[in-house]
Amino acid sequence: MDRLLLKPEEAAEVLGIGRTRTYQLLANGGLPGVVRIGKSVRISAEALRRWIAEQTQREGSEPITRRVS
Repeated sequence: MDRLLLKPEEAAEVLGIGRTRTYQLLANGGLPGVVRIGKSVRISAEALRRWIAEQTQREGSEPITRRVS
């Protein structure tokens, strides 16, 4: 069975970005499907897949990067 929720480090690996950048996106609301279980943060694998697909479809029409402060 595929995992439904990913740790931030696992999401970073899937996205091919660093752990720090992943946490910045989480703090900014830049990643979808955030689930909090107590103090733990998880990202919905399905929401992440949809988000990647949406970003890929928009690639030709507008920039896909978000500025993170």
